[in-house]
Amino acid sequence: MEARLLASFAAAGFEAKANETYFVHPSTMAHAWASAHPGRVIGLEVRRDLLVDAWTPFEPMRVRDDRCAQVGELLAGVLDERLATQKS
Repeated sequence: MEARLLASFAAAGFEAKANETYFVHPSTMAHAWASAHPGRVIGLEVRRDLLVDAWTPFEPMRVRDDRCAQVGELLAGVLDERLATQKS
């Protein structure tokens, strides 16, 4: 599924990488879930500058609905595909 997610995001013009930004700290909920459910948790980080018209550090920004929808649709498509194969 990771390879499919990377390919889907790359095809949409995102620079998609796996395990490149940082490691999840053991004190986080993400780490607890990933540890409790190995191989069944996805952590997705999207740079904020890709979701807004103009990136302004330390200032409130409004994300663009169309960009958030694009990310959501890409993720949902891969999840839907995976769930469909598990049902059969």
